[in-house]
Amino acid sequence: MISWSKPNLQKKDLIHLNRAFKSTWVSAGSYINKFEKKLKDIFRTKNILVTSSGTAAIHLAYLAVGLKKDDEIVVPGFGYLAPANIAKLLNLKIKFSEVDLNTFCVRASDIKKALTKKTKAIVVTHTYGNVCEMDKIAKLAKSRKILLIEDAA
Repeated sequence: MISWSKPNLQKKDLIHLNRAFKSTWVSAGSYINKFEKKLKDIFRTKNILVTSSGTAAIHLAYLAVGLKKDDEIVVPGFGYLAPANIAKLLNLKIKFSEVDLNTFCVRASDIKKALTKKTKAIVVTHTYGNVCEMDKIAKLAKSRKILLIEDAA
């Protein structure tokens, strides 16, 4: 069997994983605090919040940008469906965009076909290590005054 991905854990990593596990703080605690502080230093910002999953991050992003019931968003029609699942949870109106069959990422030209006058946000997912054509998508979103949310699967 060929594995899709294989963790590259060192002995030191296992020591830290075991300590974190034994602390019972699996989504908070001293390791998270140290990680957030390190990110604040790297990005030179006051506020950083890490989440326990990408799905939780998407949920917070939707809430942070003020999406509310019946707002329309465009999401990729293929890939990890957290953007659509969370939209459904929040009672948002979901429009699906086609994806490029070579990269499995959305393209500006396909997103444009899914947009309506009611679209509030475009969610792009960078799939399988491929990166969406962000310059074109950002230009489209800016020209239509639509929020742009990035996700990585």
